Amino acid sequence: LPRAALVELLSVHVVLDYIDAAKIAALPRGRPTVSTTLFQTTGNVCRRTRFLAITPTAKGGAVFASAALSALVNATLKRVVAAVPYNIFVLQISNFVVPPSVLTRPRPALPPSPPLPRDKG
Repeated sequence: LPRAALVELLSVHVVLDYIDAAKIAALPRGRPTVSTTLFQTTGNVCRRTRFLAITPTAKGGAVFASAALSALVNATLKRVVAAVPYNIFVLQISNFVVPPSVLTRPRPALPPSPPLPRDKG
């Protein structure tokens, strides 16, 4: 991935709210809860793409996806790695959360490569 796309992809994984196992368990079942991410601060893409949708599942699990309408849903909660209440939390998820625009947005063209030196032999 180009550096800019990688930065955007990683910034979707930084949630600007405290979410631990107890908070996930308390979320309403059957509908996603939207959380803000670091990607929201970039202002680069459509509004919904900047948010993370968290949908609780049975037995305290959760599904994570971009809040964009056409987002692929393929990341599930594996475990809580660490949590210091209301300060920081680290969750392990099964896959990347990829907003559609991060990989499909046209990227600026690379500058042309300099010509190769000609062999004088």
